[in-house]
Amino acid sequence: MPDTPTSIDPAFLALPLRGLADAALSRARALGASHADFRLERVRSASWRLRDARPAGSSDTLQLGYAVRVVMDGAWGFAAGVDLTPEAAARVADQAVAVARISAGISAASGTEDLVALADEPVYGDVSWVSAYEVNPFEVADAEKSALLADWSSRLMAADGVSHVTATLLTVQENKFYADTAGTVTTQQRIRLNPELEAVSVDERTGAFDSMRTLAAPPRAAGST
Repeated sequence: MPDTPTSIDPAFLALPLRGLADAALSRARALGASHADFRLERVRSASWRLRDARPAGSSDTLQLGYAVRVVMDGAWGFAAGVDLTPEAAARVADQAVAVARISAGISAASGTEDLVALADEPVYGDVSWVSAYEVNPFEVADAEKSALLADWSSRLMAADGVSHVTATLLTVQENKFYADTAGTVTTQQRIRLNPELEAVSVDERTGAFDSMRTLAAPPRAAGST
C-alpha cells in the first residue's frame, strides 16, 4: 500500500467552506430543523484519447456546488446552490426547509406514519481523509501522460494482427467538505483514474473485424462519506 498523502488541495481549502456551512446550518436551525447537513463538492475531471498513438481529443472540466439537507417535522428536505456567499447558502437552507415542510404535509395528508428518524451516530470532530495514491495525476504533465499512452499504443500496434489501437485515460479529483448540526466536520480528497486500451484487428480480405478491450475498474479507495 503506498503512503497516503495527508494534505488536502490548498485551492479547495481556500474556498469559504466553513462560512457557507455556518450560514446554512444556522438558518436551518433557526427555522426549526431537527437536523441539517451541508456538503460542498468540487470535482475536476480530465481525459485524454489517442487513436493509433496519435492525439484524438482531450478535456478538462471543473464542477463546483453545494447542497443543504434537513429533517423537518419527520421529513427530508433538500436544496442545492452554486453561489458561494453566506446569503445564498442561507437561502438554500430556506429552500430545503420549505421542501421538507411540503413533504411532511403530504405525508400527514396521506396518513403515513413513517417519519424520518436518524440512527445514532458518533460525532466526528474536525477530521480530514485522503485516498491512497503515490502521485496525483493532475500534477503530471499532460505531455508525459500522452507519451505513456502513445508508448502503450505503439507496442500494441507492433503485435501481429493488430490494425488499430485506441488509448484513453480518465483522471478525477473529488474534494468534499461536510458539516452538520450534530457537530461533525469532515474534509475529504479522493483521487481516481482509469486507463483503457482497445485493440482492433481487421481482416483485409473480408473486412471482418474483432476487438479486445481492457476491463479493469478505476482505482477508487473506499471509506468516504
